[in-house]
Amino acid sequence: MKVEFKLQNGYPYIVIKYEKYEWEKIESILKSLGLQKATTRNGFNKNLTLEYYRETNEELLNYIKKYFSNKISNLIDDINASLYENNKFNIALFRVCPSSERLEIKILLDKYLTIAELKDIINKIKQVYELLLNIAIQAQVNIIVQEEKK
Repeated sequence: MKVEFKLQNGYPYIVIKYEKYEWEKIESILKSLGLQKATTRNGFNKNLTLEYYRETNEELLNYIKKYFSNKISNLIDDINASLYENNKFNIALFRVCPSSERLEIKILLDKYLTIAELKDIINKIKQVYELLLNIAIQAQVNIIVQEEKK
């Protein structure tokens, strides 16, 4: 999985890129939790039409909390809520079905993020990813600031 934060036309985006085996593993967990595919027209509170795995009782959030106890906090799981707001990370990101053959998810963020917020998001993605794929990974965070000269 690759996580990229991009600016496009002045707007901040997060882009998740899965390898095929990664998405297949995550999808098998979602199916094992009894989730079914659905579509939303207000994904992450951004008027995004997304295909995702629908929950009825926060199954994914409960699955994650079961393994992390109090080690990970400030998680929400609502496909129609913002991805990151008030230090709360929305794990519904892991229920979104990637579009196209590139296995990519691109979501507009509500605002520009601070370095601390970027680190928080990356750490939470890393923890959830490790649990879902049952592997240990090393997160490498490279922050590159590019300025355009006028």
